[in-house]
Amino acid sequence: MPAARIGAAMIVALALASPARGDATSRRRQRRACQDAYHDALALEAAAQLGEAKRLLRTCAQQKCGVFLEHQCTRRYGQVDADMPSVVPLVLDDAGTPVTEVTVRMDGVVLASELDGHALSIDPGLHEFTFETGDHVFARRKTLVLQGQRNLPLRASLPAASERTRPPEDARPPADPRSPADTPRPRRAIPRVARLGPVPPPEPSPPAHRSSVAGPLLLGVGLLGLSGGALLTSWGRKDNQLLAGCSPMCSPDAVEHIHQLYLAADVSLGAGLAALVAGAWLTWGRSDTVVEVQPGPGGALANVRGAF
Repeated sequence: MPAARIGAAMIVALALASPARGDATSRRRQRRACQDAYHDALALEAAAQLGEAKRLLRTCAQQKCGVFLEHQCTRRYGQVDADMPSVVPLVLDDAGTPVTEVTVRMDGVVLASELDGHALSIDPGLHEFTFETGDHVFARRKTLVLQGQRNLPLRASLPAASERTRPPEDARPPADPRSPADTPRPRRAIPRVARLGPVPPPEPSPPAHRSSVAGPLLLGVGLLGLSGGALLTSWGRKDNQLLAGCSPMCSPDAVEHIHQLYLAADVSLGAGLAALVAGAWLTWGRSDTVVEVQPGPGGALANVRGAF
């Protein structure tokens, strides 16, 4: 009986673990597909096939691909979108009136079957544009479209009906029986990029270098400040002892002189102590600390700011 219970418990545990393993396998496949889309998009971008690169980046710029890959794909998508050029075909008749019933082809593939003034996104490079009405090609343009060039005008003139001539059969591009939406654009060979596994996270920026001069300099200033404070205190005490002979008839100037000595001693001691603390911190402590020393009445004020 105990053996039967143990067997039943193992069957239940395996049944519960199977969906979890299936979900983990599905997530791994999903992440792998996202990584493949990202690498292929980089290769397409390098081959100047920005339209296809945008499509792949859109598939991996999703939450299911993980936070890091979603951020990378979203950032690259914005850059590719900014680099993708566009053209605006414009055809005028002999009276200068815009003509809309014109078919525009790029490298033999239908780019627009009707002109409405909207910009058309294309890949950068040298392209041949043909303008035709019905089966009559009335204009050809070879244009080098630069990466990031937006709203480049493509102008053509529709000749008068009496001047239109039918070009020879071999001069016209072959008719495409498919609709513009079903006509694929020519694709260039995609250079494969070596895949070295998951995309590594960005390396942290190196910490800021600690100043090698400010610390020892402040230490020296601090020692000088303490020494000066001690010397001024000693002078003040000596002069104060001399006042014992004239008290209480001592001159106000003599009393003020001793007061100034003690005040200068306090300022020197405070500034020296603050400089010592700051110099020790910059020499042996954190490099992102800022120390501000301001003299004040009866001493000095030291303000230390930084990450603790």
